[in-house]
Amino acid sequence: MGTYTIDYHTGVMREVDGELDQVKRQAVSAIAYTQENVSIRLGGEVVTTARWYGLEPEEDDDVLTRVGDGFYQMWDDEIEG
Repeated sequence: MGTYTIDYHTGVMREVDGELDQVKRQAVSAIAYTQENVSIRLGGEVVTTARWYGLEPEEDDDVLTRVGDGFYQMWDDEIEG
């Protein structure tokens, strides 16, 4: 458990206490059509990022959520490399 910072890369940042999975859920619940990546940090270091793609996902894309005509890819710490 820790204090994480959700950075929406729009000037909006939120401090959230909890486990990383809880923080990810809170971050997704507030995602909007910003066309910006969303990062979660702990102690100033980026822990994970959901990347924005401004196009329709393809069948093999790892989609976290769709917004408008684009989508956010799954958190990069969850994607198999």
